[in-house]
Amino acid sequence: MASYDLINNWSVILRFFRPAKLASCSPVFKRRWTDNRERIAAQSHSGRDGSPIAVAPAEAARLANVGRTKIYEAIGSGELPSLKIGRRRLIRVEALREWLLNAERATQEAGNHAG
Repeated sequence: MASYDLINNWSVILRFFRPAKLASCSPVFKRRWTDNRERIAAQSHSGRDGSPIAVAPAEAARLANVGRTKIYEAIGSGELPSLKIGRRRLIRVEALREWLLNAERATQEAGNHAG
C-alpha cells in the first residue's frame, strides 16, 4: 500500500473516530493515537521527496534518537530553532540536522582538546 493510500485511510479513520471517544480508552492507546495523528499530519505536509519538512518535538526526538526533554531543552536554550503555528510547535527537519551536526562538532572538539 502506498503511503498516500495509508494517509487517506487514516484520514477516514480520524474523521469517524473522534477524540471524544478516547475518554474510555487506555492511556497507552491515547498516546499511540496522538503519536499516529502527529505522524500523519507530518507526512501530509511533506517536501518533494515525500519526507516531512517540519515535525513535532516528539517526532524530532524519535528521529534524533534522543529524549523529548533534550529536544525541549535545546529549544529553550535557543540551540534548536522551532516555530509555533497556533498551539502546535514544529521543528524544521533541516534545523534538526544542523543541531545534530553542531553537537557532533562540539563532541569532536571536546575529544581533541582532552587528548
